[in-house]
Amino acid sequence: MKVLAITQARFSSQRLPKKILLPYQNDQTFLELHLKRLKLSNLITQTVVAVADEAGSEKIIQICESQNILWKLGSVDDVLDRFYKTAIDFKPEHVARLTSDCPLIDSEVCDRIINSHINAHYDYTSNVQFPTWPDGFDFEIMKFSVLQKVHQICTLLSEREHVTLGIRNRAESMFQCQNIYNTQDDSDLRMTLDTEEDRLVLTELIKHCGEYATASEFSNYLRANEALRSISNRHQRNEGLAESLKKEIEKK
Repeated sequence: MKVLAITQARFSSQRLPKKILLPYQNDQTFLELHLKRLKLSNLITQTVVAVADEAGSEKIIQICESQNILWKLGSVDDVLDRFYKTAIDFKPEHVARLTSDCPLIDSEVCDRIINSHINAHYDYTSNVQFPTWPDGFDFEIMKFSVLQKVHQICTLLSEREHVTLGIRNRAESMFQCQNIYNTQDDSDLRMTLDTEEDRLVLTELIKHCGEYATASEFSNYLRANEALRSISNRHQRNEGLAESLKKEIEKK
């Protein structure tokens, strides 16, 4: 059963420029940590980075090659097209989606979702429809045929920018979707990389918990440190998606 993991990466970013290339310790970047943690998965057959074709992308490519990770360039704004065209060359049965601004991604969480998806024969499985893990541990997997379908039918800019939104918008009416829940609700915690505050929080978490701590270990540390948690919670979950949907409403 071939599972291709694709992680999206781009050099430019509005809130925190070059964020995935920032160091978390010495000269080690957040992108390198993301890729190292992803390699711990037992169920991912192959990983490839879908790189936005823009100025500065060569810096991301250099890191991919240093980590022996395959990469492919694609559209900056039509991320669904970039994602699909990255996947099609590998002819996978299932495609997992990650974003490189989640450096603490937990391979055990990934494997749990992959296992449930394959055994239950769903079209799409994730932990994002009803989030119970902290922001920063999102993981999605879909049949390749489903990815192919949404690439053909999705026309909304929000669905082209946010790869799997077109699947979730058609849950049940077109696709069978499954949500995987955490053993406890940690959805109020934030451990993603989008702002300077996020960078500070992630750096402290890695410093105190280590590079290979689990999602629950990071969560427990953050809950035990109120000052650090207050810094991390200054921004809402999925602000980028909210902005995309707002723009679509304003155009109508």
